[in-house]
Amino acid sequence: MASEAIRLTYYDKLVIGVIALVIVIGFIYFGIMPTPQNPVLEVEVLGKVKQTLDLTKQEGEKIVVMGRQGYSIIEVGKNKVRMVDSACEDKICVHTGWISKPGQQIVCIPNQVVLRFRNVRSDLDGING
Repeated sequence: MASEAIRLTYYDKLVIGVIALVIVIGFIYFGIMPTPQNPVLEVEVLGKVKQTLDLTKQEGEKIVVMGRQGYSIIEVGKNKVRMVDSACEDKICVHTGWISKPGQQIVCIPNQVVLRFRNVRSDLDGING
């Protein structure tokens, strides 16, 4: 068997470089983002926001809400939340696990309960404070 050297063209190198750049930017954006300063949880039941909780002040609490099919139990950790139990059949919301970043949410469609994690803007931004 003859061994042949693989030669990369300019376009091969360009494609590899672009893919590497996208991976690095994605890692920086999603992997190294700091935990928000003012994390807030919105608990939406039957399409209406029932509670807004400051996660920095309610660590270790369990909250029970009544949904369409029954009760859902929410556990609050340090700047994170999860659904511990719900009256739905499949428990997909329970298997979602902890959420901790703005924009993440846990949705229980059968019980119509939504946990939405967001960040409240403070007076200071990244430049001045």
